[in-house]
Amino acid sequence: MNASTHQTGEDIKALLKEWQQGLLAKDADRMTRHYSEHVVFYDATPPLQHHGIEAYRRSWELIFPHLPDKLDFEAYDSDITVSGDLAVVHFLNRLIDANTKDSATCGWVRVTVCFKRMDDGQWKVVHEHVSIPFDPMSGKAVFTHQI
Repeated sequence: MNASTHQTGEDIKALLKEWQQGLLAKDADRMTRHYSEHVVFYDATPPLQHHGIEAYRRSWELIFPHLPDKLDFEAYDSDITVSGDLAVVHFLNRLIDANTKDSATCGWVRVTVCFKRMDDGQWKVVHEHVSIPFDPMSGKAVFTHQI
């Protein structure tokens, strides 16, 4: 494997940063640039389980019109683990209105992203999971705006 295909946690951070920049620009093509065609993702919005890059792209395209014109992204407690051809990232994040600094959606969510190094040496997201905490006694979502 040559140096350009041997990637580390820093390289995974760069891929996540590119995704984030695509989100802030509301550019679904840029967001999906490093996603597997067969990505499986569990989202905080129905139908909860999605398959394939087109479904992932479409889910964001449906959300974009409901987001503020100017977004910002806040992440907390991020961790990246790379082992062989797999990398797992988990963090808390929220989208915020860049003008008001208020949450742009439901508040803080939990995110896990799994990358796999493909045969061509490039990392691709093969699994993503976004969830909202809930109160087990009431079964209701807990929308946390402060952590």
